[in-house]
Amino acid sequence: MTTSCNLVHTECGFVTPSRRRGAGCLILHAPVGAGFPRPDRSSAAFSLPVRGCVIEKIIAIVSRVIILHGNETDMVHQAVCVLRRGGVIAFPTETTYGLGCDPRNTKAVARIFRIKGRPLLKALPLVVSSVLDVKRVAVLAEPAARLARRYWPGPLTLVLPVRRGQRFHHLVAPNNEVAIRVSSSPFVRALVRAYGFPIVATSANRSGQPECRSGRSVVRVFQDAKMKPGIVIDVGPLPRRR
Repeated sequence: MTTSCNLVHTECGFVTPSRRRGAGCLILHAPVGAGFPRPDRSSAAFSLPVRGCVIEKIIAIVSRVIILHGNETDMVHQAVCVLRRGGVIAFPTETTYGLGCDPRNTKAVARIFRIKGRPLLKALPLVVSSVLDVKRVAVLAEPAARLARRYWPGPLTLVLPVRRGQRFHHLVAPNNEVAIRVSSSPFVRALVRAYGFPIVATSANRSGQPECRSGRSVVRVFQDAKMKPGIVIDVGPLPRRR
């Protein structure tokens, strides 16, 4: 028996799902040749073209998912569509898979807290594509600027004052300060550039549980959850950092 995606979004090429129980996640899957390993696949599938990509509905042993094969540009485009609609995405970073949304969207931010079961006292961090992006939304002064020059792009997160005129959800910028970093992931930088604003990036797991290092792990964690990300961008297992 096939299942349907829990996301209806035909504007950006997603297939409108049938109303059946046991809906899974939508996975955006990087193809071979895009610089990423292909994740393991299971069972048979049928496919159809969607805006130059291919959607395959696969019945898997661990989870039932819809996989979209496309290049990085396709995946970024689809993820941006979800973000602009106020959705939550799961995506690869330079360290682990993360959950992301627009930090100005009240419903999207609240959804991430519910998906993770995250305590409300823990603010959500942001990722950007460059130091210039940081300076547009926050005040980067010494000694933080010295740390930025040394460690960015990379996993170092700095807590900086929000620049006047910028607006973030209060659970992203409590006390008018924001935790932010310049990602070293080419995919994350491309995603943020395409979206045109910093995005939330918190680990794609239930709060207090092990982090996910593959798209398949994200699906397994949330497949039976009432709240789950709208899409999972799967580039296969991430290399472990030394």
